[in-house]
Amino acid sequence: MAETQEISDADDENEAGTESQAEDGTLSTEETTEEVTEASEDAEAESENETADTEEAGTEGTETEDAEAESELETEIESETELETELFGTSFTYTDPESLAVITATASTDAEIPQDAELQVEYLDPDSDTYKAAYASAVETIEADLSKALGLDETGVQAAYVLYDVSFVCDDTEIEPQDEVTITVTYDENDLMDLGLDGELAARKVVQITESGNAAVVAGTVYVNEDGLLTGFMLTSDGTSVVGAAVTSVPAEEETETEAETEIEIETEIETETEDESEEEALTEEDTEAETEAGTESETETEEETQAESESEEVTEEVTEEETDETEEMAVETETETETETEEVTEAETQTEGETETETEAVTEAETQTESESESEKKECTG
Repeated sequence: MAETQEISDADDENEAGTESQAEDGTLSTEETTEEVTEASEDAEAESENETADTEEAGTEGTETEDAEAESELETEIESETELETELFGTSFTYTDPESLAVITATASTDAEIPQDAELQVEYLDPDSDTYKAAYASAVETIEADLSKALGLDETGVQAAYVLYDVSFVCDDTEIEPQDEVTITVTYDENDLMDLGLDGELAARKVVQITESGNAAVVAGTVYVNEDGLLTGFMLTSDGTSVVGAAVTSVPAEEETETEAETEIEIETEIETETEDESEEEALTEEDTEAETEAGTESETETEEETQAESESEEVTEEVTEEETDETEEMAVETETETETETEEVTEAETQTEGETETETEAVTEAETQTESESESEKKECTG
């Protein structure tokens, strides 16, 4: 029992110690929890700051990466474009020795035709043993599929076809364009294609034998001059095949008697109007000539009057000059005569004075002589 009591007391002490430790542990745990919470909050704040910095850095990094990616993409596109430009051709030319036509084919790089490819063209000459069968087959297909479009069902319609087999070949391999190709056929002006059609031209269509073997009218233009000669044609094709121009003609309409009479009446009216116009023009020309002549005569008379006035003025000037000269001469002569008369009067006066002086001297001498004689007489008387 004593041992039991001791054990019980020990247990109580242990329990008390345990409770005390538990209380201390609780307090310590709470303090630790608070510290941990604070530390956790600080850590979260730092983490948020780091996250914000990381996001900013990530955004900047993303923008830089996007810019670099775009730059790389643009560089790749440019490189691909340059490569395409280097690899794919856009213009090809062929001169056909048979029809003397120049065939050109133009396409974008989207057609992916190698630049080293050759444009091969075969003229389906209906008179050639080589192409007669191919020509006949193509014409049969065209007339079967395009009879309505070309108006071949109408009576008296004639048709002419100019066909070429066009293809692109590179390294002995036929190239099928991946995009539209524009084909232009042009004939030398000195060797145009004679279609051999009579009557009036009707349909002018650009045709093509498709890959499926059917004939179709395609977008394009057929060029025919006023003499009915084919000068060329142009079309846009989506592949290589037999292409060409289909031209039809219809018989010229016969003129009825009424139409012929009407045309004659119209021609007569035109001729009459032309004659009237010619007469009016002739009268107008005569009136114009008469007016011109009258104007010319008037101008001539005016010129003559002006000339006469000029001559009169010249005569007046000459008379005036002559009168002036005569007046001057008369003045000079008068002055000269006056001077001469003055000189003569002076000479006469001088001569008169001389004679007077001579007479005076003679009288004086006579008187002196008389006095001398008187004195002599007186002396004689005195003696």
